[in-house]
Amino acid sequence: MSERSGDRWERLELNVLVQRVLVVDDRRRAAEELARHWSELGPDEILQSPYMLIGSIGELVEDLQRCRERWGMSYLTIREPYATAFAPIVAQLAGK
Repeated sequence: MSERSGDRWERLELNVLVQRVLVVDDRRRAAEELARHWSELGPDEILQSPYMLIGSIGELVEDLQRCRERWGMSYLTIREPYATAFAPIVAQLAGK
């Protein structure tokens, strides 16, 4: 993607609209449960997606940092029903 944007890449802001935030102790189990309802996605794909945040607060902080490094995300948009669940993640990221 950076090849197409040329010298503009560093100035671009990339947003991700997060569809779900699930703060859980067993992220694999939660992803497997979601995969049962979405036949086109497997648990691994769900866990790797920047659009689905599933795991403990620490895991989600690490996932978001990896996503920023991999895709260059500038910011996230969280759907309103998940704002409260996302607040502790924001607090941890703000401290880093």
